[in-house]
Amino acid sequence: MVPGGYAGLGTGAHTPQPYEKVNGTWVVYGLGDQISGAMKKPRGNWGSIARFRFAPPDGAGARWRVARAEYLPQLAVQKPRVRVRTLARNGGHGRIRKKIGKAVLSRGAAADGLTLGR
Repeated sequence: MVPGGYAGLGTGAHTPQPYEKVNGTWVVYGLGDQISGAMKKPRGNWGSIARFRFAPPDGAGARWRVARAEYLPQLAVQKPRVRVRTLARNGGHGRIRKKIGKAVLSRGAAADGLTLGR
């Protein structure tokens, strides 16, 4: 386990994990489940999508850079058939959206520019 109670490398946490910038590079520790089967705990149906927009190098020898960093919270709904719902916009599931955001932003990613996408 890493600080904050999150699962470490190589584990299947089934829930969204923190995003953070490490030495200028974005790291996403876990997206959660994109599509899941029936889970014993509802949070096992939570996921996130990482979305990065890149800008070309400013000149010769320069590197591409992340111009925009976003996350999209999502929920795998089991009934009547499995569907994945994006929770980025208001319209229900506000509590789940907030909990996913709390996990994703728990290592300071908001200060580095990560925002909730639309």
